[in-house]
Amino acid sequence: MTPSRLALTILSLCLPVTLAAQGSDARNRSMGGTGVASSHYSGAGFINPALLARASSDADIAIVLPYVGGFAADEDELIDRLEDFQDTLDRFQGFVDAMDFASANALRPTLAAQLQDLDNRRLDVELDAALSISIPSETFAIAVVARSYVDGQSFLEIDPADIALINDPGETDLDQDLVSQARFIAAGILEVGVAVAHEFQILGLPVAVGVTPKFQQIETFNYSVNAQNFDDDDAFDDFDDDVFRDDDTTFNVDAGLALTPFPGFTFGLAASNMLSEKVDTVVTSGSAFTYQVEPSLTAGLAFSGLGFTVAADIDVTETERFDLDDATRYMRLGVEYDLAGWLQLRAGYFNDTGDTDAELYTGGVGIAPFDIVRLDLVGLIGDNSAGAAAQFSITL
Repeated sequence: MTPSRLALTILSLCLPVTLAAQGSDARNRSMGGTGVASSHYSGAGFINPALLARASSDADIAIVLPYVGGFAADEDELIDRLEDFQDTLDRFQGFVDAMDFASANALRPTLAAQLQDLDNRRLDVELDAALSISIPSETFAIAVVARSYVDGQSFLEIDPADIALINDPGETDLDQDLVSQARFIAAGILEVGVAVAHEFQILGLPVAVGVTPKFQQIETFNYSVNAQNFDDDDAFDDFDDDVFRDDDTTFNVDAGLALTPFPGFTFGLAASNMLSEKVDTVVTSGSAFTYQVEPSLTAGLAFSGLGFTVAADIDVTETERFDLDDATRYMRLGVEYDLAGWLQLRAGYFNDTGDTDAELYTGGVGIAPFDIVRLDLVGLIGDNSAGAAAQFSITL
């Protein structure tokens, strides 16, 4: 299987699930995914609704139309190792077809080791997009947000019987008899909500609170293909079949708080998906999985002054997606420098303290001529990981 074929396979898995997606907005993403204390009011509805109330008194209606992004991480080098295995398997079968059994048998230890090496390697893909309309107000600020995200994983399930089969000198039809599976699972979540925020004083300190009740539709996907069909042209023809999908509709709530203890400093707390939800996939090739939408809490601290914004966020709770020991807990750092209001330069850093995901570095630029039309561009890079995002927005 070529890298391009595997990538297209996973994208074909993800794209039909939904068309809109998860967004912390482009500015936040380019600043290392921070935003709990530093988000602009136009993106607050995606990460901390309390910050809606922090818009200036002369702020205008902000429309994000749209935010789109994608990210792929192959830090386990699954694609390269899978290609190596398939190349060796093709060579083995070529020797068998030529009746050169000595050369074929010489490849068995390598083939067995390559197949075993594929076990527990994973490739992740995320696609996301978002729309929002944020209406600032000195009483109750409001934002209508629509977002969804596709969270996909690909991995190999190695059957120990295949290792014994490869090492059996009498077995010559490996491309027909292997039973190990390439597994593709994903969840697509569509959210539509209304965020409301209000700011008041406690002991002379400005405190903002916000809440976002939202509708959620969660669709799961579970597909597998046998090892001997990894590179067949028709191996993925039935990806779109509904038999591999299941869905659920539910209600959930996000909430947030923002406090200004000193001028220029903001402390924030953001709670997402306060109502727990678990959605099972269908059973495919004897296996099913559970996608978990669990409550999460993130704390953030930000400073703004002299044209700079510096932010740090940390997950208080772990986030687990599928029931595959894939929990993450991120620390995020970000910085932005604003050049006269019409150009912003940004950089950031992600680090999963649970060591499930690799470190990521981010960068981006914001262009806002006349402070009416804005274009934000984002790049992400890490160990065998890369992504990009863009956002177009206007103020009225």
